[in-house]
Amino acid sequence: MEEGKRERLMLLGVPVDIFSSQQAFRDYVVALASNGKSSQIVFLTYSLLMKAQRNPVIMQIFHDAALVLPAEPSVIKGLSFVYRNNYRAIIPVDVIISMLSTLEELPNRSVYLLGGTKKTVTTTYHNLKGSYPRLLFVGYHQGSMKADQEHDVIEAIRKASPSILIISKGIKKHEQWMYLHRNEFKPGLTLYCRECFDVFCGKKKRPTERELQNRGGIKLSRLLHYPIYGIMLMGNRWKLKRAERHE
Repeated sequence: MEEGKRERLMLLGVPVDIFSSQQAFRDYVVALASNGKSSQIVFLTYSLLMKAQRNPVIMQIFHDAALVLPAEPSVIKGLSFVYRNNYRAIIPVDVIISMLSTLEELPNRSVYLLGGTKKTVTTTYHNLKGSYPRLLFVGYHQGSMKADQEHDVIEAIRKASPSILIISKGIKKHEQWMYLHRNEFKPGLTLYCRECFDVFCGKKKRPTERELQNRGGIKLSRLLHYPIYGIMLMGNRWKLKRAERHE
């Protein structure tokens, strides 16, 4: 893949990956799936962006991630303001579908599902298995588990050695959890998507771009934080301009 097709931007110290085309993204997924390493993929939301400003562990998760994708309009608006360009937020469910379609074209690729209720993850497992017959679905487990079960689940994933581990809701501190255990899940891709199993099992409809724009509604906590966000973005833009002058 040509490196120019993937652009890594910085938003308030957090890396964000932008691709020039769907094919560029698919090529990058193939490269990640073939490099023999443990690669974390993170969907960047406004909440995570703000947490990274005060939590060095979360900031490190982003910097060590193989891929950080903008998943909310507020993140995209921030990027557009800082870099004076037009970008689009991605829909995580669509990203996962694209990744599974890409992996299906490669030989001997496998999937493990972790998260949701027992019924949700079981239905998701069978639905995806029917949709992607050339992928090997090597296991699944619900998200809620007791402390003494976690070791057994991690060991089961390690032995299955999936090409991609998809995590959904039910896992506490999901991004930190998959980062903490990253060395036990290699080689392969690991990602977290809160609502993807609900969509894949039919409980929820796939979100549209318009729904993505409206997601979160008008919350008092966000109204209070957005002015601060704006000030931080202006500082980010000023630093970028200053760096460009000194190049």
